[in-house]
Formats: sequence, structure tokens, C-alpha cells
Amino acid sequence: MSLVGIDTSKWQAGLPDATIRADFIIFKATEGVGYTDSDCDPSYQEAKAAGKKLGVYHFARPDGNDPISEAEWFVSQVRGYIGEAMLVLDLEVEPITAQWAKQWLDHVYSLTGVRPVIYLNTSTANRIDWSPVWGDYALWVAQYRDMDTDYNYDMTYAGSLPDVNWPNGYCMWQWTSRGRLDGYGGDLDCNIFYGTTDDWNAFARGRREVPPAPAPTPAAQPEPTAPAPTPEPTPEPTPTPVVEPTPTPEPAPQETPNENKGNAMITKDQALKIAKTAAYVGISALIGYILSFVQGNVELFGIYAPIINVILVTLKQVFTQETK
Repeated sequence: MSLVGIDTSKWQAGLPDATIRADFIIFKATEGVGYTDSDCDPSYQEAKAAGKKLGVYHFARPDGNDPISEAEWFVSQVRGYIGEAMLVLDLEVEPITAQWAKQWLDHVYSLTGVRPVIYLNTSTANRIDWSPVWGDYALWVAQYRDMDTDYNYDMTYAGSLPDVNWPNGYCMWQWTSRGRLDGYGGDLDCNIFYGTTDDWNAFARGRREVPPAPAPTPAAQPEPTAPAPTPEPTPEPTPTPVVEPTPTPEPAPQETPNENKGNAMITKDQALKIAKTAAYVGISALIGYILSFVQGNVELFGIYAPIINVILVTLKQVFTQETK
């Protein structure tokens, strides 16, 4: 179960505390040393008469005061509310340290018997070591998703739950400073308290236990998707070998018969004719020599050889004509 409510100061004077929709209202009571909010008591009494749950807070000024002086000033101004209102230390002004806060909280507790709640934004809660504090005091955390206007405690756009380094969790979350409620035309700080009216009363009376805060909502993880199939590799096209054209040999130049070659070499036919002629002459000479040797008169060689040569040439011509 949870409660919804607002926190106010003189800047919301005129707010209809009795009729505004709020399970609880936390009023600014003091600031630093010597300042009391003028709207605190009138509004407090109006809300109390309407049966709302109540709280009062001290706006700390560690930039100029020691924690003991501020604690004593706060208690001196809220004595009439002790036991019925939640007590709160609002720590927003630098320098913020856990030691300053611890001294203020402990001193208020020693004076009232009530353990106050400490108000911090998420950044401050996470960047400082609050281990001296978190064992005894509950956290009221402020975290806004945006500065858009939200209506009538609609938390649709409140964002994810605060994730803070506070082992005991937080008892309350201020999720917007731009809230709007029916019956009032200005902006309001809107809060959700994670507990029942009995839990609220226990804080007001000095209870140190903290109702468990909801676990931060993890960021939604996208549904795993099957990996896209790996496309089959496109085969590389086999390059068509480029066939070099076989060079056509240039035809050898043909010799033209009877072409005047000048000093060129003799042809095959010419060489054959010469060889045949030489053969006939040789054969004729050989036959003439043989005949002259047989007759015992070598001088006859000069007569026989030409005659035999003529005979052989004549026979060759006759034979050639017949074969054609």
C-alpha cells in the first residue's frame, strides 16, 4: 500500500489544504537559523483539522551555519508538532557532507526522541558516502524524469524508480515538481510514500524502521531476436580465359618463275639440270675412256666422249617425251 501527497511552503499560500487531494502534506517550517515560514502553522492546522497526515521540514544552510545551531532552531519552532508530524532534514545547499547531516539528525533525535527523515536528490545520495547516516535514518529521495506537467498524481510518465545507494531503501519518492491537482492552479511537488497510515504515524512518533521501498524497475530488455541467416557467399564468376588469337603466319613470298633475281642463288630445277648435264658429260667421258683404253689408243678419248654425250642427251629427250 502507498500514500500520495505534497510538500509546500509560503510559495503555495492560499492552497486549500483541507480539501486538496492529498493523503499527507509536509510543510516547510524553518530555514537556517532565525527563519520560520509564515505559512507553516496556519496551513498545518487546516490540514490537521481535515485529518491529513502531517510533516514539517527544515531547509538546511550548511554554507553558513553549524548543524547543532540549526537543529536547535528547528526544534524550537516545531515543538507543538512533535509526535504527530514526520520531521525532515531538507539538504540541498552545498557544501553537503554526511558528517554535517549526521550531527543535525542526531541532535534533533536527542532533543525530540524522533528520528527524522533525510531528503536528498538521487545524485547527492549516490555521490557521497552516507554510511554514517543510513543505519539510523530513512531516505526521502527526489528524482524527476522531466519537467513536464503531471496531473492528479498520474505517474505514467514518472520514469523508472530511483536507484540509490541506501541499503535500507527509501521510504518516499518525490517524482515531480510540476504536479497539478484539481482545486489549485499552481505547480506542486508530488510524492508517493511507500507505506500505510500506520507506517506514517510510526515515523512521526520516532520509529526507526523503514518500510521496504520498491526495487528499481530494470530497464526493459528487448526480446532476443534470431540472428539473421548468413547469406550464402555468392560464388565469384570464373573468369573466361582470354584466348590469344594464334597469329596467322604471313605466307612466305612466292618466287615468280623467270623473275630476275640478280645475284640470287640458282633454283632447285636449275641445279638439277646442271647435275644431269654433268652426269651425262661424266658418263660420256667414262665410256669414251673405256673404249679408247680397250682399243689401246688413248687419243681416241677425245673423239668418243662428245659422240657418246650427244647420244645420251638424245636418248634422254626421247625418253622424256614418251613418259609425258
